[in-house]
Amino acid sequence: MNTTNVFIASLPRSGSTLLGMMLGAHSRICHIGESAYWSKLDTSSSRCCCGKIGCEYLIRMSTILSAHSGRMSAIRDACGMIDFIEEPSKVRHGLSHSAPVADQDSLRQSIQLCCQGLEIAADAARTVFGKEITIENTKYLPIAEELLRDADWKVLIIARDPRGIALSNKEAGNRKGVPRPVKDKIDLFLSFARRASEIARHENALLIRYEDLCRDTTETLDLICNFLSARFEPQMMEFKENKGHFLMGNHMMHDQDQNVLEDLRWREALSPEEKRLFVRDDLIQAYARIGYDLGKKP
Repeated sequence: MNTTNVFIASLPRSGSTLLGMMLGAHSRICHIGESAYWSKLDTSSSRCCCGKIGCEYLIRMSTILSAHSGRMSAIRDACGMIDFIEEPSKVRHGLSHSAPVADQDSLRQSIQLCCQGLEIAADAARTVFGKEITIENTKYLPIAEELLRDADWKVLIIARDPRGIALSNKEAGNRKGVPRPVKDKIDLFLSFARRASEIARHENALLIRYEDLCRDTTETLDLICNFLSARFEPQMMEFKENKGHFLMGNHMMHDQDQNVLEDLRWREALSPEEKRLFVRDDLIQAYARIGYDLGKKP
């Protein structure tokens, strides 16, 4: 079996779950979600995206991964370290990835162990599901950079207009009872755009935009399939018919709505003061390199 491991790199609220579920509907592709949750949740009592509690596929995955608990915990720890470095003042909710603040040497070592854990998770998925291509959805760009040093991994970078992400983050914070002010995300957006434009230059990386996935879904999926040496399959457009098996994710896991609609609510929901935060020369320039014009009025 010719195997390929694929890592989705994005900011949260950028459409990575939507993309992962679409790709997971392909006959040769398995989407395993965010591997950090394998060491945080009890698979016998957690709800799978298929709707079942105690899903047999999750339990089989967990049984294999339990023999590698150290490497699986390293995924969670690396995510926590990166999260605290990127957003040290963020108020976190109960299921946020947590880890002690680390120096650069400790972070580098943790990311390397994390990547070993991702390899183990991808191999376990092939054992359980028997598919050639494994899609992993942990998102953090520093992990993507490390994985690209290994010829066995490809990276899909999914970008989104940061104003849409900002609104979605703000609303999610309200639901979870933790503040997510738009102003606190600006530096994170700047870092992402700069880093993503560099990663996208790698031959094993492909940058796509959430907006293209929504507006030109078939064409964008066909582009991704070509990148993965696969053929587009029509059932990818019916991604809620067979949701696969993975932990966590957003509300999309548990409904049957297969309409792919671009979320543009930020145009009305963000205040003028919040919108002005994005009209910064450095942010405009960074996002222009990944295909966005933040200086243009919506």
